[in-house]
Amino acid sequence: MKKSVLIALFGAASVAATYGQGYVQFNNYYGGSQQTTGIIYANGPAAGLGVGSEISVELFYGASTATLTSQLTGISGSITAVGVNGVTSPTALPGEGGPYTGAGVFQADANVLVPGTPGTTYAFAIYAFGTYAKGPGGNGIYSGWSSIFTGASQGSGSPLPTVPNIPSGLQSQTFSVSETIAPVPEPSSLALAGLGGFGMLMAFRRKKA
Repeated sequence: MKKSVLIALFGAASVAATYGQGYVQFNNYYGGSQQTTGIIYANGPAAGLGVGSEISVELFYGASTATLTSQLTGISGSITAVGVNGVTSPTALPGEGGPYTGAGVFQADANVLVPGTPGTTYAFAIYAFGTYAKGPGGNGIYSGWSSIFTGASQGSGSPLPTVPNIPSGLQSQTFSVSETIAPVPEPSSLALAGLGGFGMLMAFRRKKA
């Protein structure tokens, strides 16, 4: 009986080791003043500038065959603020027109845990989101996605590279966040609103008389 229990426990431990979780290094920061890519604002008051800590990023993953962000799932614990070297507001991207600023780049404090067997290839994408000053017709809410890319997770005992293994292509690309534009009422809606206001005004006058 005891022997059977020991064998069962050993088998469970072997399965756990076989199906352990993998890790990826989640950042797009790789070269100090040499880096000229990062996340920028596509519109709004800071259009063209690298984002600061007002924007956060989250890593999403899914089957390696995924081609749409709707097919991906956010990884718990991956959310981190953008900006290194204490960046707290939009400014020029690293290496552009002056000293290194740390805008538009991020570096997670810890390696991100990816569910599934280490060494599995997944599709990944980065979702960036946050709030900043309103632009014309906007509401101050910004969001955007990187392109979808693939990469493999690594075991916890494997040394992760000194440059990001995920996303492998983000070192040479820039993606943007866009401000959500507040919907403009259609002419018919404006007309109905006007009629409603006129009706209320006439009712008030009758009551007063």
